[in-house]
Amino acid sequence: MKRACSRRRAGSLRSPYSRPDPPVLLGHDLPSDVDCSTLAPKDNGLERTQQMGYSLAWIAIRGRSKDDILAQLSLADTGEPDEANESPVSGAALPGGGYLVVFNDMAHSATQAESMARLSQGCEALGCQVEEHVMASAAFQYKDGAKLWDVVHLSEEGVYHLAVDGTPPARLETIHTEMKATQDEQGGADADVDCLFEVPLMLATALCGYRHDEAALLSGETLDFTELVPAAPGAGRRH
Repeated sequence: MKRACSRRRAGSLRSPYSRPDPPVLLGHDLPSDVDCSTLAPKDNGLERTQQMGYSLAWIAIRGRSKDDILAQLSLADTGEPDEANESPVSGAALPGGGYLVVFNDMAHSATQAESMARLSQGCEALGCQVEEHVMASAAFQYKDGAKLWDVVHLSEEGVYHLAVDGTPPARLETIHTEMKATQDEQGGADADVDCLFEVPLMLATALCGYRHDEAALLSGETLDFTELVPAAPGAGRRH
C-alpha cells in the first residue's frame, strides 16, 4: 500500500466517493467512470499509528450558530475537553466565527449530500474526508443548500487520479500542479508515495486553516475541542 507524501507547510497552500450502492462513503456526485464502491469504513476509532493511519471527516460551518449546528446534527456538547479528538465526535469554535465538527468516521452520515444540503441552509459548510487505509481523500463545499464543488482523490484509480466537480477555488490548480510535480520527482506511478492524496486536504486546509494532523491552525492558533454526543431524545432536529 502506498503512503502519504511528505508534506510541507506552504503558506496559503497549506496546505471518497461512492455511488448510491452500499457502502455509501460520500453522498456527492462523482463522474460515472469513478467507482469507489469497494471502499468501506475501517474503524470508528481515530488511528494515529503509521501502520493504520487516519480515517475521519470534518465539517467547518460559518454563518450559523453553534446551537443551531448541533441541533441540526442531533448532537449535544458535554463540555468535556477532547484535545486529541479521541471521542467519536468533537467540536470547537473557529477563530473569527464558525464551528468545526470532527468525526472519527470518514463515512459519517453528516458528510452525505442530503445532510450537507440541510446543514448549509443559510450558511456555508466545508467538508473534508480522510481515509489513509486506502489513500482516499475528498474536499467539498456547500452553500445555501447546494453543492458548490468537490475534489476527490482515489489511489485505487491511480496515484495521479483527481476527480473535480463544480467550480472549486482557483488555488486548486496551484496545489494540484505542485503535488503532481512532487509525485513526478518521487518516481511517478512507480513511487511508494501518493502525493495527489494531499490535494483535497491541502485545499480544505487553505480555506479553513484546519488540518487533522496538525496541532494548530495555519494562523498558529489552537482550538479547544470538546466531546459531542448524540442529543437526548426529544431534543429535536432542525429542518
